[in-house]
Amino acid sequence: KENRAAAVVAVQAWVRAGSADEEDSNAGIAHVHEHMLFKGTRTRAVGEIARDVESHGGEINAWTSFDETVYHIVMAARHFGKGVDILADAIMNSSFDPAELAREKEVVLEEVRQGRDIPSRKVMDELFQIAFKKHPYRRQIIGTEETVKSFTREKILAFYKRWYVPGNTFVLVVGDVDPKKAVAAVKKAFAGFAGKAPEHKRAKEPAQKGPVASVLRDKVVEVQFSAAWHVPGLDHP
Repeated sequence: KENRAAAVVAVQAWVRAGSADEEDSNAGIAHVHEHMLFKGTRTRAVGEIARDVESHGGEINAWTSFDETVYHIVMAARHFGKGVDILADAIMNSSFDPAELAREKEVVLEEVRQGRDIPSRKVMDELFQIAFKKHPYRRQIIGTEETVKSFTREKILAFYKRWYVPGNTFVLVVGDVDPKKAVAAVKKAFAGFAGKAPEHKRAKEPAQKGPVASVLRDKVVEVQFSAAWHVPGLDHP
C-alpha cells in the first residue's frame, strides 16, 4: 500500500505458524523462532542484521501469537531494498547459531519466570486454560520451563523447515514506495523460497454445557478479574 505521508517504509512478514501449531511437548517453540530469526543467517553473522538495520536508521522487531509469528522492519524509504533483503534472508536462511540459541533459551526462560510475578498474565493464562479443554489455545504462547529447556537445535530446525515456506508466508509493504516496484523487489528477494504449506490441524473444542470458573489465590494487593464468552468463528454464517 502506497502512503507518501513520510519518507518511510514498513515491511512485515507474517508466518502462519503460532503456538496453536505446536504440540503439548513443544509448547513455546514458535516463540523461540521470534527470538532467533534476526540472530544471523548463512551470510550474515550474529548481530549483523541488527547493526545493518540500525545503521540505516531503521528498527526491527517481532511478535508471536496463537496463529502467527510476525517479523517487521521499518526503514527510510530510500533503503527499502535493504529492508526487504534482510527480511527475506532471515525468513529463508536463518542459521540458528547454537551458542546464540542457548543464550536466547535463557532469555525465554526468564520471561516464563517473570510471568509468574505478573497477576494479569496469570489470570489470562488461567482464563484460556479453563475456556479451552481440547483446542491448542489453552496453552501458553511462551511455553513452560520444561518445554523450553527441552528444545534442541534439531527440534527448532524441524519446526522452521515445516512452517517457514512460501504458501505459509505473507509479506506486507506500506509506505513511501511504488507498489509495482515493491512487488518486484519482494519477488526478487524471495526467489528460491520453496516448500509446501502444511495442514493446520485444530482439535475440535467440545461444547461447553455451563459456566466455568476458577479462583487463584496469591499475595497481591489487587483483585484481577477476567470473563470471556465463546462466540461463533469469523467464517460462521
